[in-house]
Amino acid sequence: MRSLMAFVKKNVVPLAVVILLAIEGMTFHFMMPSPHPPKEAEKASEDHHSGHVEIPLGDYKVRNHQNPADDHIVKFTVCLMADGTAASKLKDAIKEHEQRAREAISTVARRAKPEILGEPTLATLKRRIGVAIKTAIHQSDGPEFDVLLPDFLVQKG
Repeated sequence: MRSLMAFVKKNVVPLAVVILLAIEGMTFHFMMPSPHPPKEAEKASEDHHSGHVEIPLGDYKVRNHQNPADDHIVKFTVCLMADGTAASKLKDAIKEHEQRAREAISTVARRAKPEILGEPTLATLKRRIGVAIKTAIHQSDGPEFDVLLPDFLVQKG
C-alpha cells in the first residue's frame, strides 16, 4: 500500500499538475492582452498644471466568464496617475515587472462579477486593479497612484 501511494505521489500527481498547468496556460495565453507594450513616446505624459504624470499600461481585451450563461468581453485601457516624485519610482517598478502587472490586470477583469463591471464609476474595479498592480510590482508600501480607465466597454460574448 505504501509503495502504491509513493508511486502516485512521485509520478501521477506531478503529471496531473503539468497537464492542468498546460491547459490553463493555453487558455491564459489565448486571453492575454496584446504583448506589445505602449510605444516609448506614449509611455508617460505629464499634466503640467498639477504635477501628475500619467503612465499608460496598455489596452486590454478580456473574456469574463463569471456567469457562464452570460459571459462578456471587456475592453479597456489602463493608465496610472502619480505625482511627479512618485512617478519615477512607479515607472521603474512597472518597467521591471510589466508582464506580471499586465497579467494581474487581466486576471482582475476576468474574475470581476457582472455587478462590478456595471458600476457607473467602476470604483471597485479600479481599486482591485490598483491592489493587483501593487502586488505584482512588489510595492505594497510603494508610491501612491490612481488607476484611470479612460476607455471601458463591456460587450456580450
